[in-house]
Amino acid sequence: MLVSTKGRYALRFLLDLAQHKDDGPIPLKDIAERQGISKKYLERIVTQLGPSGMLKITRGYQGGYQLVRDPSLVSVAEVLTYTEGGFMPVPVEEYEANDITAYAWQKLEGAITRCLENITLQEIIDHYEEQMAQGQPEEGADGAADHEGVAPAPAGDAAPATTDGARA
Repeated sequence: MLVSTKGRYALRFLLDLAQHKDDGPIPLKDIAERQGISKKYLERIVTQLGPSGMLKITRGYQGGYQLVRDPSLVSVAEVLTYTEGGFMPVPVEEYEANDITAYAWQKLEGAITRCLENITLQEIIDHYEEQMAQGQPEEGADGAADHEGVAPAPAGDAAPATTDGARA
C-alpha cells in the first residue's frame, strides 16, 4: 500500500496541530509555512478531515484550527481512512471474489489496519522528540536525515506530485 501525498500531508497537518495544541487556534498559513506545504493544498485536506470531528475551526481575526481530540486517541489508521479511504493493497476491482489471491490481500489489509490503529499522533510526537533529544533525527528512504519525514511540497499552490508522478 502506498500512502498518497494527501495522506502524508494530512498526518503532518494533524501532528503540527498536536504539537501546538496549547497555542490556541493556529492559522493555516502558519502550518503551511512550518510544514512546507501549500496553503491551498492544506485547505483541500482540511475539507476531507472536516467530517472526522478531529478539528475545531475558529473563523475571523485570530482564527485558525485546533485538534479537538487528545493526540493519544487519534490513530494513523483514522487519519488515513479519511484521506485514503482504506488500506486495500490491491484494488478490489483487480480480483474477483473467487480469485485465489483474494484471501492473501484481505489478510494483508487486516494486518496493515491493525498496525496503523496502534500508532497514535502522540506516539509519533514522543518518538520524534526522543530522537531529537538524542541528536538522532529520523532517516528518510534515501538514508539522509529528514526532520519532517516527508520532503516539502513544491513551491507555489500546485498540488504536489503523487508517487506515480501524477498530480493529486
